[in-house]
Amino acid sequence: RCAAALLAAPFVSSIAHPQRALDLVGLAATPPEELWGGVELSGGDMYRFDAATMCALAAAVGESVAAAGRPLEALPALAVSEHLAVHALRDPVAAAAVRVAQAAALA
Repeated sequence: RCAAALLAAPFVSSIAHPQRALDLVGLAATPPEELWGGVELSGGDMYRFDAATMCALAAAVGESVAAAGRPLEALPALAVSEHLAVHALRDPVAAAAVRVAQAAALA
């Protein structure tokens, strides 16, 4: 779960996060406008992944690896997809689909 949260952090622009609880509730919690010079994170950059794209990509990778006969190797990608579906997207349909894929990989 921790690795999935760390993988998702760059895609939600939360790499530079406040360390103190007081900073989380103040104005200092506003994410930086740019993490890298020239890369716009507000939607104008066509090379940026959002959480929905990353969730679908991780699910597709996991399902492809499982279909290739390597179900145990599919579980990390499916875990990332589940984390994004549950915590970032809060999408019950995507979460259920990924959990079905995880159950199929474990069967």
